[in-house]
Amino acid sequence: MASLKFTYPQMPNEMREKYSRGALKGVLFDGGEYETQISYSTRFSDDKKQVFVELLDY
Repeated sequence: MASLKFTYPQMPNEMREKYSRGALKGVLFDGGEYETQISYSTRFSDDKKQVFVELLDY
């Protein structure tokens, strides 16, 4: 288990008006932070230069 936090800037008004005339709410539109718990698995590439992350549950 891990915590995953996203921080969004506030969407500009001219862009926001294109989405349901500004009626949509939430961090994606108003800016702010969203944090959730996720389960994941990781594995490295054979050359150890890349990490692959698979989300198992979110």
